[in-house]
Amino acid sequence: LAQVWVLDAASGEASPVTSAPQGVIALSWAGPERILYTSPEGGPEERPGDDTVRVSDYGDTPVRLFSLDLATQEVERLSDNDDRIISISASPDGKYVFYTRTECAQDIYLWQWQQTIPFNHYVLGLEDGEERQVFEQSRWIVGGGGQWSPDSATLYALDNYSEDEILVNYLTLVRTLDVESGREEQVELGWEKGVDQMNSLAYGCLAPVNGGFLALLADGAYPKVARYTATGSGWEQSILEGEHQGNIFSFDAAEDGKTVCYNYSTSNDPPQLFIACINGDTIAEDGMLTDLNQGLREKNLGRAEIITWIGGNGDVIEGTLHYPPGYLPDEKYPLVLSIHGGPPECVSDVFVEAWHWPVRLMAQKGALVLTANYHGSLNYGLDFQKSLLGGNYYSLPIEDLEAGIDRLDELGMIDTERLGTIGWSNGGILSNALIAHDQRFKAASCGAGGAEWISDWAVSWFGQSLTLEWFADPVEDPDYFVDPENAPFYDAEKVKTPVIMFHGEKDRNVATSMSWVTYRGIQKFGETPVELYLFPGEPHMLQSKVHQRRKLEEESKWFDRYLFDEDA
Repeated sequence: LAQVWVLDAASGEASPVTSAPQGVIALSWAGPERILYTSPEGGPEERPGDDTVRVSDYGDTPVRLFSLDLATQEVERLSDNDDRIISISASPDGKYVFYTRTECAQDIYLWQWQQTIPFNHYVLGLEDGEERQVFEQSRWIVGGGGQWSPDSATLYALDNYSEDEILVNYLTLVRTLDVESGREEQVELGWEKGVDQMNSLAYGCLAPVNGGFLALLADGAYPKVARYTATGSGWEQSILEGEHQGNIFSFDAAEDGKTVCYNYSTSNDPPQLFIACINGDTIAEDGMLTDLNQGLREKNLGRAEIITWIGGNGDVIEGTLHYPPGYLPDEKYPLVLSIHGGPPECVSDVFVEAWHWPVRLMAQKGALVLTANYHGSLNYGLDFQKSLLGGNYYSLPIEDLEAGIDRLDELGMIDTERLGTIGWSNGGILSNALIAHDQRFKAASCGAGGAEWISDWAVSWFGQSLTLEWFADPVEDPDYFVDPENAPFYDAEKVKTPVIMFHGEKDRNVATSMSWVTYRGIQKFGETPVELYLFPGEPHMLQSKVHQRRKLEEESKWFDRYLFDEDA
């Protein structure tokens, strides 16, 4: 069970300071000698050997707030709630704590089957014990709670906000609370795309400073660092300048706002930490704090760049093109699409290589690899996200992806007889749709995806809310879910692409049964090899290094055989 440990900065000696019977979930400093933490308390009676799973959207064990005095080791329980406290953030002066409470079994508002269980937000006075509800218009405040101004007078919160009945498509906004007066405000950012949505969960995109805050604003593949200064009538915005602007993906700042530490990366440069001064409106005097992954410099990884093309609705689509090592402009290369999940995700101009995103592995085999921020992706504004509504869930992204292929073909860069596609989650779902729609693909890898939706409606954490927002109700409109335009499983006989599939057996984001059904459909009706690999005990994203490696090995052999014409 997780407990709180304290590390002596001088000696490096670590020692535990809590012994919570059911472990510790979250913690926050409330002054130099006091720690607040949350821990489950009570709950169902334990039955040794009984691994029965109770299916419910409601949590069955309260999570409560505790205080630990480091000097005396005295523990005090501060709440007796019957619901779950899922995040805490104490003010620097130790007088207040902000937290979110819910009866939901999940910590993320989106992960509700039908979004009927509220998430409520509170500030608790640690001196008087008064709890007051705040941000009542906010359904999902993200990032582990709020952040406090250095003087503890103002609480900042990142709010994933939508006026829609169902929260699926949203903008990330900044809200403030003046603690003494109780006055709340939505900050007018002067930026229609809102705060960067790919980094907001870690709260690395907002840093309160004296007189205001720094924020990372959404701007497609190149987020922008901005400073907001409080004035008597609102907020003054300054988009900062600097060599690394557009490639800063998280940061923290000193209280005076004049020194900032940030994470810098490009598609060709692995992430490193930098420290810099802010002079006026300029991020200046950059100094690199870390020098990680030095061994990568010795490897020929090829290069990558952000490119654009015209996709569905005549919109500009951004993506990353990875070149194979030794690329020659006069030659034509195989093309592999590497499709991101979500759809509310975004590929930035950042160095990425992962078991579910093997872009350089495919490039080193001799392929151009294209990612795409297709319609529905984050960081391009609410209209771009919501463009998938009205029956466009498949049609617009497929149009975007095929337009990317066509553009590279027009440039004479690719051999359209050697196409492949790889994806995980929605990337796997779109890959399944592509191979039913376009028979040019010679190899496909579909991870944690599928091509039908009834099982996901029932099994997914967010099944009812997702299908109602993007599709229809399968009970009220069953014909919608057997239309091949909405469920490519029913076009299984059109699949000619050799396809390998992967899925965790305990996936509750995308039902494992989606892969089972799609696999059986292609096995029976498709005229192509198909294989399915299941990973016991695994959730949506594989946790075991053994399973991650096995996925990469089998996928690599599959593409060697069917795309690169090598012996597997």
